Amino acid sequence: MTTITESTCRDFPGATQRNAAISKAQEHTFDVFFYGLNMDAELLSSKGVVPRDPRAALVEDHVVILGAKAMLLRSHGGRAYGMLFRLTHREMDTLYAGLHDYRPEPFTAILVNADEDARPVAAISMVHRDPPVDSNHDPAYCTRWKNLVRQLGFPDGASTGAD
Repeated sequence: MTTITESTCRDFPGATQRNAAISKAQEHTFDVFFYGLNMDAELLSSKGVVPRDPRAALVEDHVVILGAKAMLLRSHGGRAYGMLFRLTHREMDTLYAGLHDYRPEPFTAILVNADEDARPVAAISMVHRDPPVDSNHDPAYCTRWKNLVRQLGFPDGASTGAD
C-alpha cells in the first residue's frame, strides 16, 4: 500500500508545472462590469485592486436601481451604464470577500465611447443573489453614486429608482 504525502505530490512529475499554471491563472485578467460605487477607479485602488484598462460601457436590457446600494436588474429596453475594468481572480476574491449576497453573472457589455471599437465585450458582473429592491433608500450612497455617474459623463437617467 502506498501512502500519498505532501512531499510525494510535490515530487510527482509535472507537479511544479501545474502549480505554476495555477499560480499564473490567479494573475490572468478578465473584464468586470461595475455599476455601483466600484465604477470609481480610485475607490478600487484604495481596496487593493489595480483597475486595468478602464472603459465606459453599457449592458442592454438591464437598469441600475438605487436603494441601500446599486442593483443591476433586468428591464426590457433598459440600458445600465457602468465601467469595465480588467481584474484578476485574486483581486475579485479580495473585493468580494465576506460579501456572500453577490454572485458572478456573465454579461455582454457594449463600449460607449465613439472613438473605441464598438464590438461587444464578454464580461462578468457581481449581482445580488436576491436583490433587495425594497431596501431602505441610502441618501448618502445615492448622492455619491449620482456624482460619480455625472463625473463619468453618463447620460441623465442612467439609473432608475430612488432619487
